[in-house]
Amino acid sequence: MAKIKMMSPSARSVIPQIPLAERPASLTGKRVGLLFNTKPNADIFLRRIGQIISAKYEPAEVELLNPQRMFFPLPSEFQPVFDKPRDCMVGAWGD
Repeated sequence: MAKIKMMSPSARSVIPQIPLAERPASLTGKRVGLLFNTKPNADIFLRRIGQIISAKYEPAEVELLNPQRMFFPLPSEFQPVFDKPRDCMVGAWGD
């Protein structure tokens, strides 16, 4: 009698554990970037977040970053948007 070997179609993946970036204790005096992902209304959301951060923490700078379109890996022509040193970034990734 022949034997049939059953194989599972599900794949097992190993997801590397990457630690979260260290967070500043305060945003006072920090340079904050707000990363616009080009989704509808994300810029409105980020501008409001920037207003809240500015009122509450007195950062050195809050800047809306607009690379015009987002996809990864980010093409080299968009690199200048990210070259300016910043202490932290806030991103909007949903619709």
